[in-house]
Amino acid sequence: MPKGYLAIELTSSKIRYLYLNLEGRGYKVLKSGVLSYALTVLAAGDLVRLLQELIRKEEIIPLRLFVTLCRQENYIRHVHTPKVSVRKLQKAVTAEIERQPFFNNRTFDYIYHASYHANDKGHLVLAAVEQTVLDYLFSECRKLGIPFTHLEIAPLNLK
Repeated sequence: MPKGYLAIELTSSKIRYLYLNLEGRGYKVLKSGVLSYALTVLAAGDLVRLLQELIRKEEIIPLRLFVTLCRQENYIRHVHTPKVSVRKLQKAVTAEIERQPFFNNRTFDYIYHASYHANDKGHLVLAAVEQTVLDYLFSECRKLGIPFTHLEIAPLNLK
């Protein structure tokens, strides 16, 4: 099997995976599948063992790992907003996330992007993930030993 890229999508109950390699200007899917898995951030080593088993069973040689976290607890939102300062926007984003019951009194990490048009109507896209989930994923990916440089919280994570 040629060397390639392993892209996984983690949901609350399964892992979808694609193994691809670069061919011309695109990618060629060499292997794909679904594994049952219950993501619990308290089970250190479980994700590593499952991915090592997948690599051995499918006889693949991943050069890089791409991860998508696709769980119900992820918060993704698109809102219209007036043009405000960066400082006010950051406060508004964190306040919006903290209003969600799941993130209330929890540590989380977030990202946002605001764009404004000539008519001063802005578009704000924000996303948040609980910090313990991120810490677990980063720890497990480091243990796996495959270069890991990209995490998405939306499908189709292979750029």
